[in-house]
Amino acid sequence: MASYSKRPRFDQPGQSPRKSSRPYSRLFLTKRNETHFESISGRTFILERRVELDDDEAQEFQTELHKHRWDKLGSYPLPANIAVVKEFYANALRPEEGIVPYTSYVRGVRVPFDARTINEFLGTTLGPDEECEYGNYLTETMDTAVIEAAIYTPGLRFYRNRSQQPLHVKCRDLLPVIQIWFALVHANILPCSHVSDLHWTRDMLMYCIMTGRTVDLGSIICVEISGYANSPSSAALGDPSLIT
Repeated sequence: MASYSKRPRFDQPGQSPRKSSRPYSRLFLTKRNETHFESISGRTFILERRVELDDDEAQEFQTELHKHRWDKLGSYPLPANIAVVKEFYANALRPEEGIVPYTSYVRGVRVPFDARTINEFLGTTLGPDEECEYGNYLTETMDTAVIEAAIYTPGLRFYRNRSQQPLHVKCRDLLPVIQIWFALVHANILPCSHVSDLHWTRDMLMYCIMTGRTVDLGSIICVEISGYANSPSSAALGDPSLIT
């Protein structure tokens, strides 16, 4: 996604323009970003997966992938330039006050990663008459039986807490086609290093994919990237190939 040449910048609706300021250095916007780079440098990465299937393999999966226009999502060039990705994440740190800009800075060039930019890069921009149905679903109001019927092996259900609230399901309990989506989602959309379980909130995305609901892919990914950049933990970072 980041090509380190001049590129147009897209602001989110209602976002105030970034104030013009001289970068701290060629590599970092501010001293704070340079300090953040030190904490980023020790973190590992969750590498994306490529979708490489023959035409007659996993046809149900391929049908949904094409229907959503997500073909490019599974065809990132590998490997990623990890040094550049670390620099990107260091400069994607949110300002201490103000609106989240969804913009980073790499080798002297500002690099936007807002939803519009990501969707244009992936070719997943929703049409003027489309809205993100996934964003309209609320986990607390969905009938769990509907989700279970759509993505789980018949007869299997969520693991629940003592209050009978759904928690997660084991990957092995998912339908075969959902297991393929499970691998792609946990590497390329909602990167996660813990991949033995599928949690309730992510089940909603699987449900929307398999039932043909519209999903604003760019909105999901840009929020994830910002979350990684601003996480104080040592958790692994995602989307290295997309970023480079």
